[in-house]
Amino acid sequence: MMKFFTQKLLFLFLGILFAISSSAQLNIESIATDPAYPTMDAPITIYINVNHWGELNASNFTAYTGLVTSESDNSHGWTYLKNSDWNDFSLELDQVQDSIYALVIDDPKAFYGIPDGVATYRITFIVRGLVDGANAGQTEDLFLEVYGSEPTSLFSFLPETPTDKDLICTTWNINVENDENSLTGNTDSIWVHTWLNNVSGPATGSGAWPDNSEKYLCERVNDSLLRWFIAPNVREFYEFEPWTYSESIGVLIRNKEGNAQTNDFQIPLISERELDFSLVNPVLIYPVYPTVEDEIVIYINTNHWNFDTENGFISAYTGLITGESTDIDDSWQHLVNSDWNDVSLKLEQINDSISAFMINNIEELYEVDNKTEPVFRITFIAREVSNTDSSVVNQTENLYFEIYNSTPSQLVQLQPVSPSEDDAIAFTFNISSQVELTDFVAENGKDSIFIYTWLNTDDGEGNEISAWGDVSSNKTLKTIAVNDSVYRFYVPKSVRSFYGIDDSCLHVLSTNLILRNVAGDIQSENIIVEVTQNDVDCTGVGVDDLQSLFPIKVFPNPVSDFLTISCTSDNMQNTQIELYSITGVKVYSSISDLSNNSCIDVSRFDKGIYLLKIQSNLGRVNSTIIIQ
Repeated sequence: MMKFFTQKLLFLFLGILFAISSSAQLNIESIATDPAYPTMDAPITIYINVNHWGELNASNFTAYTGLVTSESDNSHGWTYLKNSDWNDFSLELDQVQDSIYALVIDDPKAFYGIPDGVATYRITFIVRGLVDGANAGQTEDLFLEVYGSEPTSLFSFLPETPTDKDLICTTWNINVENDENSLTGNTDSIWVHTWLNNVSGPATGSGAWPDNSEKYLCERVNDSLLRWFIAPNVREFYEFEPWTYSESIGVLIRNKEGNAQTNDFQIPLISERELDFSLVNPVLIYPVYPTVEDEIVIYINTNHWNFDTENGFISAYTGLITGESTDIDDSWQHLVNSDWNDVSLKLEQINDSISAFMINNIEELYEVDNKTEPVFRITFIAREVSNTDSSVVNQTENLYFEIYNSTPSQLVQLQPVSPSEDDAIAFTFNISSQVELTDFVAENGKDSIFIYTWLNTDDGEGNEISAWGDVSSNKTLKTIAVNDSVYRFYVPKSVRSFYGIDDSCLHVLSTNLILRNVAGDIQSENIIVEVTQNDVDCTGVGVDDLQSLFPIKVFPNPVSDFLTISCTSDNMQNTQIELYSITGVKVYSSISDLSNNSCIDVSRFDKGIYLLKIQSNLGRVNSTIIIQ
């Protein structure tokens, strides 16, 4: 009924205008609203000049409409559709003049069914011509700005109390004259510079001034009004990590060159960060499976160690366990602190019990190159420091936080990814990826997984660390439990030293590992990890130097039928030739005179990588052969 009376009044008003003046025509080129700055709290009339779209050749026109709101995922995202579906043509427009049609919305919130707490930024709109009840042409998607109030101030934003999970719309009226505005009358492109205030954890804003990235360009409403959307929400726009929060957003607008600008404006922000602080008991690291490339936060619950945060502050003493460490616990590398009395690495106090240590870049903070010295663990001690004399009053035990290549979703992950026999290796096992291995923790908890390990070398299998039943006397065989699914096993310093290889003539082809419980009655299959060999020979001469003493040619490589070994030296009688599979199994052996060519028929061997060992009175050469 209200809509009926509103429309009657509108037509009466227009009729009076037409009677007074023949020039009283609505001057609408394409689309307009009345009022010019509509809000959701008062009636809105949308006018359409259908002649602007030549394809709308019809006598009846309908609307397909919705809203862009704080629940949209971008500045053009339709929500709260009024139509029941695409074929709903029930919203007919009223003809006002020859080509002007109108949709009157008396109560916008009720019309679109907007609940309290949802901010509206735009009306989304498509006009469709109807012929015989079917769509006979339509406009493109149209967007009509909606405001919190008439935008007479220089700066406003919606919603009025935004959270960091909201899409936020900012509006500028650059023709407002006050001391905060140096952009009056500027109708060229206008850009935003933005940042975060009181940030906890990593987050990003605009880059160097001026940053003319597309996402910082304001959308122009008219010569006075500009709008800019933080979309799809604050957390994603500013690249928040789960633990990151900010108290407010800083923004200003500027011209493209950055030589004219407004003052700074602040948008207060309510945090809806995803971190549950109840999990910090007593420590927590985010991300849960950090890599060297991640920005990392270590949380400490100081109540667990009875730290007094009122009379002191919390600092960190920290370093790394890397490929250069000789022990997985005690061999700390790349200490950030200059000495034990260095308490300069202060933690940020989040609340009465939680403090946080931020690591924006592991390689920079700890001055380490992960490519040449892989990082396995962060070593950490949190210390209560007296405000009076900066002395250490209390501290945690040594804490260790595992570093990964990626989220360990497979049974085994390696660091480094392609280890050599001279590398330290961190093996990460995710036993939840193997159903039969989940029984490892059924009764004995996190202490129940041990390792039985040995090598494949170019002399066959061997070099086991201990006998099968040894689960208690050798702590190097006990895995470190990260949680009920993820376990780690370390080979410190290097494979050769860990497995006791002193003979420079002996090279490692692969490591063998079996995961097992304490009783030894549940175990995994043999996990074979290939390693690459160094080029050191037992004579102390490199392979390239040896080959210059007795030039050997091995061809073709890759090979599928006959492998030829040729040497030009006359001093190569009684040369031993052996071929090993990658698992260390000897598949071929012969004694040959390499003064003449020697051929090996490899067609009978499985495809794969093999090690060719050539031993003469001058020394030994190893070569990797690919059989395909």
